[in-house]
Amino acid sequence: SNAVLPMPTTALEACVLLGVPASAPFAVVKSHYNRAITRVHPDRGGSADAFLRVRRALEILRQEFHAASSAAAQPSKVERTSADKARAFYKARAYASAAAEFGNAAEEARGIHDDEKAAAMHANESASHLLDGDADAALGAA
Repeated sequence: SNAVLPMPTTALEACVLLGVPASAPFAVVKSHYNRAITRVHPDRGGSADAFLRVRRALEILRQEFHAASSAAAQPSKVERTSADKARAFYKARAYASAAAEFGNAAEEARGIHDDEKAAAMHANESASHLLDGDADAALGAA
């Protein structure tokens, strides 16, 4: 049976599809996008469906980065507190765990601890199989 990842509709789904943490800079997102789009391009044996999913993931994240940079340009009334930083850290860690669990983590994920990098790389291999439409190989890699 060939499991197919659904079309991403949220930034988190887009991050999972591209294998990047939610906190990744856009340059990392773009790098992962370039690798994924090359792998799934119909002219290189990929499917049009997977190609469209990867393109949509980049569109969603580009919009998110644009919105975030617009918001950052506005003067902030509240400084970021250590509690905010702690929440951001635990949110990033939770994302890393969720991405690994769903078979899609970034090789170059910033903020993932060394002991989680091996699991993230293994999950990325499973995600690659899913993008290629090979659910049996993805389950074997997991």
